[in-house]
Amino acid sequence: AFASGEPLSPLFFPAHVNGTDPITMTPNAGAVPMGGLSGGPVVNAAGEVVGIFVSVSKTPAKNMMIFSYGATPVAAFQDAMGED
Repeated sequence: AFASGEPLSPLFFPAHVNGTDPITMTPNAGAVPMGGLSGGPVVNAAGEVVGIFVSVSKTPAKNMMIFSYGATPVAAFQDAMGED
């Protein structure tokens, strides 16, 4: 938790986009899988918000775990709100 007026420390991790509707991403090597991202922005390389984090999942595969993140595209929120 943070108090009002405290600066936020953004978390950045590069990921490979596997799909776009919904957005699914696999963190690049070395990225630490994290929970608590739900509701946070997904930003593309141009700095544009393109989605909102909704899930993190893990799948066992040959002596390792594969982590992936899910996000809802911003366009889905705009459609629901009747915005362009």
